[in-house]
This record gives sequence, structure tokens and C-alpha cells, in this order.
Amino acid sequence: MRKPLFYLILSICLFFSSTSFSQTSQKTNSIPEDTVFTEVKQMPSFPGGRDSLNTFMNRNIVYPSAAKEAGKSGWVYSCFIVEKDGTLSGAEIFRGIGYGCDEEVLRAIKLMPKWEPGLHEGKPVRVKQNWPVHFVNN
Repeated sequence: MRKPLFYLILSICLFFSSTSFSQTSQKTNSIPEDTVFTEVKQMPSFPGGRDSLNTFMNRNIVYPSAAKEAGKSGWVYSCFIVEKDGTLSGAEIFRGIGYGCDEEVLRAIKLMPKWEPGLHEGKPVRVKQNWPVHFVNN
């Protein structure tokens, strides 16, 4: 009597665990529209690639005079979201050096053209990008 009862309970447990697993896997396939990824199979890219991004930076970032006068140099770490249509949003500084350098990086981000959006399972998605900028006082 004990063995059949044990197998019956085991079978019921297995049935419910497989049912909840299939429901969980179905939920992961439907990603909310506003999800922001940090990594996807095909990451967003600046038009023309990395070299074009470097050219853009060199042409558009101006070393602030306050930073030059103070002899300030260092890294400004920013981030922004590349939207599904390639536009940029949510630009912010998460570690800056002040003296106008932080504001200069945000200004340059606002000037950027549309990017190629990141893709997840072949569909454009929102992706957060980190963008460090090095200011060197010569």
C-alpha cells in the first residue's frame, strides 16, 4: 500500500512541476515593450562603426575652458538608451569630473545621429549603452 501511494504522490508532483515549468517558459518569450537590455546578440552600433564614432567625438567634443584652466583631466562615464528606432534617450552621467566636462559629454550625446538599434531574437529592442569619454589636458 505504501509504494503505490508514494508513486501516486511522486507522479502528481512531477505533473505540477512540469506544468509550472511550461508556463514559466511561455512567459519568458513575451518581453515587455519597455524592457531595456544591457546585452543582446546584436548590439547597437553608431552609423559607420567605431571609427565613425571616434571621428564624431573628435569633431564635436570641446574641452571646456574651465577644465583647461583648472588643469582637470580624467574620464567621464555616461550612459544612454538606444531606442528601437535608433534614437537616443535617457542620457546621464554616472561618474563625472566636473568643470563643464560632464555637460559637454551630454551635449555631444544629444548631437549624435540615429544608431543602428540592437536586436534580440531578430527584433529591435531598447539597449543601454555606456560611453566613457577621456579628457586629457595638454
